[in-house]
Amino acid sequence: MKACADIASALIQDHEAQQDGSKPKKDINLNSLRGQIAKKYSLSNQPSLTAIIAAVPEHYKKYILPRLIAKPIREWDESLLAF
Repeated sequence: MKACADIASALIQDHEAQQDGSKPKKDINLNSLRGQIAKKYSLSNQPSLTAIIAAVPEHYKKYILPRLIAKPIREWDESLLAF
């Protein structure tokens, strides 16, 4: 969970810097950030996007969520279940 909080705080800091205009607009490479944080905490795999989304405070979700949108999950087709 600490890893997810670190990723969320990095995204929030980037958002705040872009709002101030102090930094030029630049997208953070999310995959490399996830890899760096996973390496920092010696994790065997990268934190999932849903765990990172859960770590983002409600106030920032509408700004940060578009960067973190996970692929939609396919729904089961009942015709596939009938043999």
